[in-house]
Amino acid sequence: MPHDIRSIALKLAKKEKMTTAQWLERTIREKVKSDRQKGTALATTSKPIINLTSANTVLDMMERLHRMGVEMPESMKKQALTLIRACMNDVKQGKDNVLPAQKEVIQEPVGSPTE
Repeated sequence: MPHDIRSIALKLAKKEKMTTAQWLERTIREKVKSDRQKGTALATTSKPIINLTSANTVLDMMERLHRMGVEMPESMKKQALTLIRACMNDVKQGKDNVLPAQKEVIQEPVGSPTE
């Protein structure tokens, strides 16, 4: 903990005739209570969006190896299924799984007139 913050905490704790630990605990609890009353999220958890192109590349490589007769370990098969499910869930939730560079290629008009 930085020295300046530690000294402030010590001063405020002494002012209220508490130990630093007691003062800090009370202050944290008050902050959490305040955030709950405001409706502020205490912690945010978000899963990374899986890029569809990268997922497709991984699955293509696995398919090629399978066609060549390479036996996939069970753990790799489970990971592939997890990857597919994660992509499907992202699409269902309306998440944008395409990188900006890929969007430009996708949105480029097909057969645009040339001058």
